[in-house]
Amino acid sequence: MGQGKCEKMIGNEPGEVDALLKAARAFRKANEKQIKINPENASGDHLEGAFRCYTQALSRLPDDSVTKAAIIRELKEVSPNVEITSNFSSPSHRIWDLEQSAEESIKIHDYVAAFEKLTEIYDDVTERRCEEMYPQVMQRVEVTRLLLLCLLQLPPSVRYDHKFIERYSAIGDGQQTGASILSEELFFLLQSLVVSCQAKDIESLIAVRDELSHCKQLTGSQQRLLGELVGKYSK
Repeated sequence: MGQGKCEKMIGNEPGEVDALLKAARAFRKANEKQIKINPENASGDHLEGAFRCYTQALSRLPDDSVTKAAIIRELKEVSPNVEITSNFSSPSHRIWDLEQSAEESIKIHDYVAAFEKLTEIYDDVTERRCEEMYPQVMQRVEVTRLLLLCLLQLPPSVRYDHKFIERYSAIGDGQQTGASILSEELFFLLQSLVVSCQAKDIESLIAVRDELSHCKQLTGSQQRLLGELVGKYSK
């Protein structure tokens, strides 16, 4: 932070921003070390320091700056609910923002909102016909949307592409559009999951859950949704 003040005094804004970013990242590393050493007594002082450095750096940048958009992404890792935006827009940044927003919705169990945000990503990418540019994104979106629909028990009030759920509704029916996004193994496991949910076959659902729990392609968030799904249908 001291370096940032020096850069400010000599009117070197790029140098000041760089120094503030380094300070913010140093605060975050210190916070991580503190948590590892003594997680029970970890304070939020380091994160507050990181937050101050990030916001000071942002105040030095124009709204349409790509650097500002990148810093906001880092800041949201510290403070997900911060209400700071940038006028800079790119497909990748929009996808990231929507995914992060969907994750926040999932955390508060607002599955309809999460589904709609992920559908926005799916629609945007497919409309631009650039699926090959975002294979991992499309896989995450495909799997999470499917899990959310199963959790919501596919209510008609939720907007979704009917063909999306149809291709997972019958084992071995040859409708393997999803296989272009997912591995064949994951695609068939998800088909089994949907069929088990629709049939309310708890034993089959648990068996599929056990197989999917070893699937490295699923994210931590998706594994948690899977656990919630089994719990919901087991009641």
